[in-house]
Amino acid sequence: MKIKIFIVAITVTVLFVLSAAGVLLYQNLNKSEIKKELPVIGESPTDREEILKETRLLKDEFEITLPPGWQEATSANANFLLLAFDAQEDISGGNFQKLDFRTNLSIKSDDLSRYSSLDTLEKYVESMKVSLIQSVPGINFIREEQKIINGVQAIFIECSSRQEEADFKTLLVFVQGGNDIIYAISFNTFQSSWADYQDVFEQISRSFKLRYDI
Repeated sequence: MKIKIFIVAITVTVLFVLSAAGVLLYQNLNKSEIKKELPVIGESPTDREEILKETRLLKDEFEITLPPGWQEATSANANFLLLAFDAQEDISGGNFQKLDFRTNLSIKSDDLSRYSSLDTLEKYVESMKVSLIQSVPGINFIREEQKIINGVQAIFIECSSRQEEADFKTLLVFVQGGNDIIYAISFNTFQSSWADYQDVFEQISRSFKLRYDI
C-alpha cells in the first residue's frame, strides 16, 4: 500500500542542511499492509490495544524503538535514514485529509567535516536554526535543551510553525555521533496534537542508540 504523507518544511530544511531549500516535500511512502484481525468474542478494547507491540529497528548506524501503532515507511529519497509514522492516528479531521498528513518522524545524518566553520554540535545546531529562520517564515523556537542519550550528547529543540494554513509543532533532536557525524531526528505533528505526542517523541528519542554502542 502506498500512502502520501505531507512532510513539513522544517524536515525538508533539515534534510537539505544549510541549503536554500524551503519548499514543501510530498513523498510517496510505501508501507506494508496492516494486518486486519477480527476481534475475538469477549475481548475488550484494552485487550486489543495490548496486541500492538513496540518495534525495535536495527539500522546500519543506529537502533531506535517505535512505540505501539507506529510503522516504518520507505522512501525513494536515499537521504532519509529512517521514515516512520503513527499508523493508528485518527486522521478523520479536515487538515489530515487536506494535507495527507500523519504524525511522523525522519532521521538523516550529516558530516561536520564538510564544513570548515562547523566543528562542534553546538555550532552546527546554531547554523541549522539560522537556516530554518530563512526557510520557514514565522518559525518560533520555544525550548532548547542539552541532554545525554545513551551516553552521547544531544540537543533538543522544540519549535512551532504555520504551513499550508495549518499549525505544526516539531521536535528536532541533534545527536553527536562518532567521526564527526551528526544525526538529526525530526518529529512533526499538528499543534493541536502536541500534548498527545510530546511524551511519545521523548520516548522515541531516548531509545536512539548508535550502532557501535549496541
